[in-house]
Amino acid sequence: MIDRTNPRALVYQMEKLREYLDRLPTPHTYVPGGLSPEYKLVMKTLTDIQLVDLEAVSEESEGKREALELLLNTLSEQLEQFTSLVADKYFDHTAGPQQLIKPKWKLDV
Repeated sequence: MIDRTNPRALVYQMEKLREYLDRLPTPHTYVPGGLSPEYKLVMKTLTDIQLVDLEAVSEESEGKREALELLLNTLSEQLEQFTSLVADKYFDHTAGPQQLIKPKWKLDV
């Protein structure tokens, strides 16, 4: 979960997500606080993962790890919010369908 060198670890994935977010074009408008909402959310999620107490989340009670479940649900909600923010900002959902190829033939009738 917190092994920065393991590509399957949450912290590794979040750091990569932050790197990719840095590569996206940014608008040249002023953002209060200096960070965009999606960047703040990535940083919050990354911080939540880094600050996790592994012993506390691994404790089992009646066959459940409730602290781990709560943490993973929180992280999942944050990532869903992140997805919505990025989709709304970088993808145009108003355009209709477009043909991606143009036919090379014409019908002369």
